[in-house]
Amino acid sequence: MKRILFFSAILILLHLVIINHYSINWDFHHVFFAGLYHHRQPVTPEMENHLPFTEPDPRRMVKTPFGPLQSYVPVSSYLWLYEKWKLLPFDSAYNLPTVVVGVIGIFILYAFLAQAVGRTPAIVGFVFLALYPRYWGDLHTNVKDVPTAVAFATSIWLYWRLLNRRRLVDLILASVAFAVTFNLKVNAVAIPPIVLLWTLVVLTTKLKTMLQHPLHRIRVKTLLPVIIYFFLSPLLAFLLWAHF
Repeated sequence: MKRILFFSAILILLHLVIINHYSINWDFHHVFFAGLYHHRQPVTPEMENHLPFTEPDPRRMVKTPFGPLQSYVPVSSYLWLYEKWKLLPFDSAYNLPTVVVGVIGIFILYAFLAQAVGRTPAIVGFVFLALYPRYWGDLHTNVKDVPTAVAFATSIWLYWRLLNRRRLVDLILASVAFAVTFNLKVNAVAIPPIVLLWTLVVLTTKLKTMLQHPLHRIRVKTLLPVIIYFFLSPLLAFLLWAHF
């Protein structure tokens, strides 16, 4: 695990070295204006004079339910690292959170695979995703899909841990992960039905005896953290959304 953490840190440094060689992508203005709206920041003329506005006009789409965190995070980085501190060019400041989260996602893939199927497949998965050209490029330009993919993977991994271990800490982590994922993209609403179906398959077959903490008998008390997840996770998701 220490070696993988080391290589993950090297990956982050490598991507930071080349971050200024990339720029914004086609839907920048959709995300950017929504982020300014969630930050209660005014739109100044220089922000919109040179952008190609076509329908649907992004200036009128700030309340569209894409998920507020999707635009809030990159614009936060833009406001602090470019507007306030002038540490990075505007596009690099805007893309920076995606670069960091994307590399963290590679490590999460390794952790999930290592716990679920073994270290060798985990290493293969880590190397493949770290060197996959499309993912490499999207790390520097796609502020929507990369964080969403990482959040989806994290949510599924942490629920897998919850079903396997059924501890309070896993319940909290899995519920918070779903809340964050939902606030990145509302498509996360599909996660609870998917994991519920998988849970029913596990509990009604011999798979329940193959969990890290095997279930030889199904008891409500034992499964209480899993049951609570399906109520707590959407509650946290809507509470977080209400913050914006």
